[in-house]
Amino acid sequence: MTAYHQKYFRPSCLKALNLRFDHSEFYSLFFEKTYDQIQLPYELTRTPEDTLINYFSILLEAENIGGRSCGTVGQARTPFPIAYNFLSQEYQNIVSYEEYFHSFAGIGHTSLIKLIRVPDGKRGPRFFYEIETIEGSIEKKAEYFGYSYGFIELVYEQDGFRISDLTKIEEDFLCAPYHGWDHDGLDVIGVKYGNWCHLIHYMYPTVKNGFVKYISFHGKDGRDYCFMFVTLTNGTDVEIAQFRKRSNGRWKQVKMIPEEECTTEEPIETKLVKVTNGEKTFNLTVHVADTPKKRDKGLMFVEDLPINQGMLFVFSQKTYGGFWMKNTFIPLSIAFLDSNGKILKIVDMVPCKEDDCPTYDPKIYYHYTLEVNLGWFAKNQIKKGDFVVMD
Repeated sequence: MTAYHQKYFRPSCLKALNLRFDHSEFYSLFFEKTYDQIQLPYELTRTPEDTLINYFSILLEAENIGGRSCGTVGQARTPFPIAYNFLSQEYQNIVSYEEYFHSFAGIGHTSLIKLIRVPDGKRGPRFFYEIETIEGSIEKKAEYFGYSYGFIELVYEQDGFRISDLTKIEEDFLCAPYHGWDHDGLDVIGVKYGNWCHLIHYMYPTVKNGFVKYISFHGKDGRDYCFMFVTLTNGTDVEIAQFRKRSNGRWKQVKMIPEEECTTEEPIETKLVKVTNGEKTFNLTVHVADTPKKRDKGLMFVEDLPINQGMLFVFSQKTYGGFWMKNTFIPLSIAFLDSNGKILKIVDMVPCKEDDCPTYDPKIYYHYTLEVNLGWFAKNQIKKGDFVVMD
């Protein structure tokens, strides 16, 4: 019970990271100046890390409590126009100074307790952060601790790095002790990539480094996956990055979305089709993919396809283009059909374990496609010119 209580019902024991300006001399340089009269010294924004540590250090004793007061709190409201200058010009065009100031309503103290750079090869500098705030309540005439987290993106402007986007999510402490699987990193991976995607072959031991944990598994596609989580003060794990090991042994950052790739709210219709070569007719039970979402998912993550089953892709009009085998675990043969069900071309496709999967393009227009187990057409002597009867 003691560990349970300590994890969920006590505030953070981490030291504050934003303690660079704990003297009034710094703030006196900007006293009574409006945000548009302030020019930040270059050394405050020389690196992305400097920009964020200095930004939160300035906000450390910024106060916007409102009616609740116990005398002067910290540096009062002097820090806000200084901090606003840490935002990029484009971000300032979106968020006015008045909106920025009011976003701190009720806050009298801000401590930065977590800051970690998020790996992201496609965008500029991006960080995960968590803050501890002292917030006031006029009704209760009391102050209390609050915790929030989010992501910050930065861009380089002429005079240093600036914040180009900042998200802030308040942490839930009352319900956190009773939360479900989606608050625990190991459970998240098990549900999303095990139950939903059927991708996990076996798990590796979880590696923890302070408040960062790395959860990894070996996939049924033969590749290793690693997910990076940060544990919040309320015990919730937040995913901040995911990686897949390439065939050359190097890790590559990826962005898989199991909610979209492995689940669907649309019911999948099943129907019986007949495939005939004029002499013999074979019955196939097929799942019908007749919407963009169903066609995008196709047979991804399917581990086994019964011998006389398949998937029929239905397009509203004749279409052009190929198919690929990303996240598809079983080899397939695909027949491209015209609007009458006549087979125009048959192509064999194999599962892809690389990051860049090839496209199987028939280079013809078609109205339907039929995917079955690899070799099914050849085994049953079905070829170009034969028919699939769908009614």
